[in-house]
Amino acid sequence: MSVATAELTGRDAQKLAYVFPGQGSQYVGMGKALYEASSAARRVFQQADEILGFKLSQLCFEGPADELEDTINAQPAILTVSMACLAAMREKIEAVGHNWQPPRFVAGHSLGEYTALVAAGSLDFSDALRLVRERGRLMKEQGDHRPGGMAAVIGLGRADLEVACERASNETGRIVSVANANSPALTGTCNDTPLSMDLTWAGMSSGPSTSCTQPASAGATRRSAMTRSVRTSGSAFSWIVSDAEVCFR
Repeated sequence: MSVATAELTGRDAQKLAYVFPGQGSQYVGMGKALYEASSAARRVFQQADEILGFKLSQLCFEGPADELEDTINAQPAILTVSMACLAAMREKIEAVGHNWQPPRFVAGHSLGEYTALVAAGSLDFSDALRLVRERGRLMKEQGDHRPGGMAAVIGLGRADLEVACERASNETGRIVSVANANSPALTGTCNDTPLSMDLTWAGMSSGPSTSCTQPASAGATRRSAMTRSVRTSGSAFSWIVSDAEVCFR
């Protein structure tokens, strides 16, 4: 902690940027060590339990996993754990006699944008918690109405992946499309079949982590790629859940 404290309180503190995670980062047991070690983190969990009217903390610590991964629960859980981490870090820094230095920049992936707004002081934690709970409810409702799934494809360019999705969609009669581009080498896909991931025609099956050789576009060389199932309740980042977006506005 001494090295981390120096980095967070010295001259470099003005260069700090916090980036907060989105769905898929949840796991049973998350935040439990923080809860046990930090009174500031405990207060965050207790506040979340009170606002939501149920033991979100217990769900984070003990599961069951299928309930935690349900988007209606995963979204407020990840927000809460992220804010508990931030509270525990601030508590520790102040306990060793340093002043808390807020980050200069904040960002978040999808759900993490709400956490970033709270960290920046632009949104109250209580309001953010209610917002992401409602966001999760709408996404769950849409997912129940039109089930779907997502996968991350690593090591394949977007153009080749779009070809793969189009071919998979044509051959299966299912919706298979590119959903979001995290980086040039990491792209998310979605479809309207829960985690069956119809890219299996190319050897890209839907296991937790699958390596394959993917045919590239016409005239190009074959390329190696890896797919990972994303633990979400539906086809996020796609027009498949666009009705949820309209209701959330």
